[in-house]
Amino acid sequence: LSSSCRIVGWSPDGRDIIFCSNYGQVIGSEFGLFRIAHDSTTAAVVPIDCGPARSISYGPEGRAVLGRNTQDSSRWKRYRGGTTGHLWIDRMGDGNYERFLDQIAGNIAYAMWITLPVANAGAAPEQTGESANTPETSVLRTRIFFVNDHEGIGNLYSCDLAGEDIRRHTDHGDYYVRSATTDGEKIVYHVGADLYVYDIAQDRETKVAVTYHSPRVQRRRRFVDAARFLDSARLHPKGKAMAITTRGKAFAFYNHEGPVLQVGEREGVRYRLPEWTKDGNQLILVSDVSGEEVIEIYPEDPQDLPRRLEGLDIGRIVMLKLSPVANLLALANHRHELLIVDLENGAVTFVDRSPHRLIAGFDWSPDGQWLAYGYAATAKTTAIRLYQVPDPKQTGLPPREGTTHTITEPILRDVGPAFDPDGKYLYFLSYREFNPVYDNLHFELGFPWGMRPYLITLQADLPNPFIPLPGIDDEAEEEDADGAGSDEHEDDHEDGDDVDDALAGDGGNGDENDGPADEEEAFRTVGTVARTLPDTVEQASHQFATYAVPHVEGRGDGGHDPNGAAQGATAGTSSDEAEAGG
Repeated sequence: LSSSCRIVGWSPDGRDIIFCSNYGQVIGSEFGLFRIAHDSTTAAVVPIDCGPARSISYGPEGRAVLGRNTQDSSRWKRYRGGTTGHLWIDRMGDGNYERFLDQIAGNIAYAMWITLPVANAGAAPEQTGESANTPETSVLRTRIFFVNDHEGIGNLYSCDLAGEDIRRHTDHGDYYVRSATTDGEKIVYHVGADLYVYDIAQDRETKVAVTYHSPRVQRRRRFVDAARFLDSARLHPKGKAMAITTRGKAFAFYNHEGPVLQVGEREGVRYRLPEWTKDGNQLILVSDVSGEEVIEIYPEDPQDLPRRLEGLDIGRIVMLKLSPVANLLALANHRHELLIVDLENGAVTFVDRSPHRLIAGFDWSPDGQWLAYGYAATAKTTAIRLYQVPDPKQTGLPPREGTTHTITEPILRDVGPAFDPDGKYLYFLSYREFNPVYDNLHFELGFPWGMRPYLITLQADLPNPFIPLPGIDDEAEEEDADGAGSDEHEDDHEDGDDVDDALAGDGGNGDENDGPADEEEAFRTVGTVARTLPDTVEQASHQFATYAVPHVEGRGDGGHDPNGAAQGATAGTSSDEAEAGG
């Protein structure tokens, strides 16, 4: 039927399988009853003409009780809405159904028509609901059994054919009676994870003792894939070992030899964020051994007890990193704060706090004097800030130490700062480029360059690393070495000479007779060359963001050009306008 189907039971003669399905219904939650012969070779399905129904139980002579919306009542306990289960009964077997048990609330399910002979010679036919065509020694008693939760917990109930004389037969107080079914003499159901059999004649339920000889897979020794539950990892400063946390446990091991050692308590403690000290002899961990998270420092000898920094108001740590030159631990917490903790004396230095977001990554400079971090200035923008770390050995701090400087102007978010190992550049990720591109498969626009890596030069005498050096063309040199030079490469060299002349102040024409060009014009030419668009997507994928840097005479001696800042601002504006126009 290509629809939702569920087995309901068997026909009275045992030849047909009765099932419910939403086949042919406008609403998917509306079900009807169907039957199919158990030995059918054609899979011919015949609908049962009784209207919407999810269950049916047959009595003698075509009589029946059917249920609508009679799903498992435990799926929505004590539900009293518009789709509660209710029953309809055909008392005469003529196909005319009437509403049944509408006087009680609750979510009715698992209706069962059960008729049993009862030794009761004095009973009147009208009391049994059946014709008294039996010997005087017995009569037939018919009752409708069902599950209902009108008293709080779903239990087994029954009533007569008039919907009266409602009796409760089970007293389960923790879990609902579920999946009740009968063979006409007993009712089988389950409660929780236990099976029960209710004997109708004796009016008593019995728990079924199930003995199952299993291999006890859940009690075997378990080997968990540590990589799947890896929380964090940190390489030893000398690269010879690794510290990791997985499933709340901390481990340390050498890369190619020796066993894996568990650090700290074996059970009952959650460890996070491992970090080696700068000499690699101690391991820093965040632990909740005392109920509140604290910083623990484990010595190299596993026999020695860890040193615990307790009583620090540092919140819940979400990120930490140790200074490369001192025992100063920078950390970000859930309160959007950036703090520095002195591991020697436990002193805490407040750096900054964002009112909007968590600190978006941070990094120490190689000399340990600066801390770069992402600061959420507004709810939608994040900038890169620099914090000059005070020297704890100095009593009188210079005016600039302990101060914060904002060094980027974000379009959206500038995050994840990272210093160059030599301290020359500061890298970061930025969401700032809005250049929509049509998708190749869907008629949609996307932003493939929305987030890209950028860098900032940290020295005034440091050139832009993406401006090609004058007169150098690696590709042309390789082809010339192979004897494959061309006029095009000669043009490239001429362009390189123009850039060299521009840097030298010749105006960019390569003519030695030309007079010195205006310095601003020369800088503008260099900025334009640096921002030339790539020819292909492959080239664009390797292109890094560029920042206009003024040319500084004698830049190799570490000198600073006093006019560099003004020139850089002018050139940056020109380059941005050029990009906007492109």
